[in-house]
Amino acid sequence: ESVYLRSVVDGFFGEQGVLLGKKWTLRRVAHDRGVPGDWHQDGSFMGRDIRSLNLWVALTHCGDDAPGLDVVAERFEDIVETGTGGANLRWTVGPQTVDRIAPGRTVRPIFDAGDAIFFDHMNLHRTAADPGMPNDRYAIESWFLAPSTYGAMTVEGDPDDPTRPNDQMPLVF
Repeated sequence: ESVYLRSVVDGFFGEQGVLLGKKWTLRRVAHDRGVPGDWHQDGSFMGRDIRSLNLWVALTHCGDDAPGLDVVAERFEDIVETGTGGANLRWTVGPQTVDRIAPGRTVRPIFDAGDAIFFDHMNLHRTAADPGMPNDRYAIESWFLAPSTYGAMTVEGDPDDPTRPNDQMPLVF
């Protein structure tokens, strides 16, 4: 309440948002990862029409001396081409595709502990890592959803995977 999270989430969705109980995650990315993750939009595996919002909070300094995030600084209205342009997985976006559709529009913010970024399921992003980063990164991913779109979630992959969207637990907060 003190940081107006509920009003931001509800305002974004235009209805009372819910948090996804099984999707909140404490993530550690090791300094020796050395290579960036794959570009992706969460909507490519959660469903284009789900209307989700991720609040990503850095718990440690990152982006220059520890892995952070690379973000395309624009919102796409649809799922961009996946599985081509050097993509490692069929639901990810290859680096050549990103270079073609968003030339010069990728950013790597520097975060201090407590800094945060919101992005929705259409934002194109990846874990940012370089071989020279000497520190690990810790961050929290906090997922919210417009309850009116919960049924629009789609799922691909292992049916026993606990991160599958339709196995999520929507909680009113």
